[in-house]
Amino acid sequence: PARFALPAGTVEALRHEIGVAEGESVALFAGRLIPTKGPDVLLDALAQLPAGTPRPLHVLIAGEGPLRADLERRGGALNGGVRVSFLGTRDDVPALLKLADLVVLPSRWEGLPMIALEAMAAGTPVVATRVGGIPGLITDGVSGVLAPAEAPAELAGRMSALLASPALRQTCRTNAFQIVAGYTPAATLSRLLDVYRSVA
Repeated sequence: PARFALPAGTVEALRHEIGVAEGESVALFAGRLIPTKGPDVLLDALAQLPAGTPRPLHVLIAGEGPLRADLERRGGALNGGVRVSFLGTRDDVPALLKLADLVVLPSRWEGLPMIALEAMAAGTPVVATRVGGIPGLITDGVSGVLAPAEAPAELAGRMSALLASPALRQTCRTNAFQIVAGYTPAATLSRLLDVYRSVA
């Protein structure tokens, strides 16, 4: 969590650099632009956001990969108060997380995604798919919001619900931070040693 104590003005400077307008909600995807990570599922979801989703919405996509050209084409065709900015590879993920209102992980497969842990440490609510280790990290509606994998309409609905509810975002923010605080190196090593002792 200490990584996310940023100098004053950092987030506002980033907002200006990227061109996030006053009043825009911000959703962040950060990861490789490959099928496993599901950025194409996110674009499908953005085209299906329910009518009640707060607008305008600015989606930031940080990362590179072979899907980028197709994603840019599809992102440029969106309308209805949604716009997408492709940021490429970034070295300022803590600031991006602080800028975002939510982080989206539309993955088809994951282990224990670092970006989810980073978002939780930064106090940024997470919308993620129920794959890999994610359900063991995030409890739906308590420490984040979960959707089925490869279900763009449901992902869109869960994003919309989180954007529309400051109370839900605060609940997820508070509970997620408490969870990720237990993922310190010392605590993780202690748990790993407990496993070794139990089988030795």
